[in-house]
Amino acid sequence: MQSWDAQLLRQPNCPKPKRHNAKLCRFTVRQQIVNALTNGDSKRAIARGLRVSNNTVTAIAEQEWQQVEARKQRIVAQCERNATLAADQLSERLETEELSAKLDAIAAKLKQAQTPKLLA
Repeated sequence: MQSWDAQLLRQPNCPKPKRHNAKLCRFTVRQQIVNALTNGDSKRAIARGLRVSNNTVTAIAEQEWQQVEARKQRIVAQCERNATLAADQLSERLETEELSAKLDAIAAKLKQAQTPKLLA
């Protein structure tokens, strides 16, 4: 019996299983944590801002990592779409301004060309 006790004492400390799983965290706080993680805030800053422990934020990040990644992908897609729309609008505006500038130049030339005829 002593040899068995000695073996237990010689074994290296096995890592203890995680006990914190954020089950007691309210749904609204959980969603705020997911949103903050999606925005790229640090875990410590999230914990301070929402007054929860760092372990709570870490547990939720591990549990909801798929949701966070999906939101990040949606945000990236929205940003790409907005950038494309903005570029299209900008190029369209530039084209219309170029056209209006060209039309103004043509109109000015026509006025200059007609003025000597009217004076003669």
